[in-house]
Amino acid sequence: MNATDHGCPILFSADSITMKRLFTAVLAAGCLFGTASADVTFNAVGEQVTIDFQGFTGAGFGQSATDTQGQPLGDGTMNTSDWSVLTFLDPGLSEFGVNFDEDMISPAPNEFAQGSSSGSTAQSGVYSFETGGSNTNDAALGFRPEDDSVFDEGDFTLRLANNTGSSLSSFAVTFSVFDFNDKNMSTQLDFSFANLDDDPAFTANTALTHITDSDAATVPDWDETVLSTVINFGTPIADGEQFFLRWQGQTAVDDANADPLGDIVAIDNISITAVPEPSSLLALGAVSALAARRYRRRKNG
Repeated sequence: MNATDHGCPILFSADSITMKRLFTAVLAAGCLFGTASADVTFNAVGEQVTIDFQGFTGAGFGQSATDTQGQPLGDGTMNTSDWSVLTFLDPGLSEFGVNFDEDMISPAPNEFAQGSSSGSTAQSGVYSFETGGSNTNDAALGFRPEDDSVFDEGDFTLRLANNTGSSLSSFAVTFSVFDFNDKNMSTQLDFSFANLDDDPAFTANTALTHITDSDAATVPDWDETVLSTVINFGTPIADGEQFFLRWQGQTAVDDANADPLGDIVAIDNISITAVPEPSSLLALGAVSALAARRYRRRKNG
């Protein structure tokens, strides 16, 4: 296992609070001496990183030194050098972002590796969803939440690094949110960002909050929302420093008769561009057209 400054690989079972706390205590010490690493890097100002999850099969998450730039590994898993995963917020874990090795998760069901699905699922957890729409490669990173359990306050966190040789303050970010409204409990997805390597304090961008309908559709189908903005860090990210983007899900109980499972939500088509500093006004004007752009597309099926 490779410890990192953020989200040290903490291995746990979602069904065992004692096991989670034990792993946290054992591995937290390793985090203090770990060296930070991130495979998703920006090597030039103006460079764009695109993540479309092509090859993700819902097989879970694994450790690798391979430079995947946020994309899946060859075995259909996501790389924990890029991503950390927390399936729900447990006070015993404080605010650790959780990386893990799927082989250490026990007992079944393995909520981190629920496989692929094209729609309604009976089990909460992380999936590769085939959504149609702009998801042309049939892979989106998503989850089915469960009230007070799986992905209720859980999150996906993407770790990136500035290797451009200069400081960066702004990034243009675009991504698609797909939702499948088949339950009477809505799911909320929040976006936030941070630039501190150690226990980062995340800044929420409420303009990118996505909430599904609380009433299940008679004939549920995938609905796509494209969200886009320019995020600005108050403290510039120096060359060699890391920063983080986070997608956090939570269920929203609207009435006592709500289903314990929430609507399915998935992310896809992530695009991140390193914006030049304000000294380049033309470049800044070009990306400002992306800010707060939001539109919806309904899949034809």
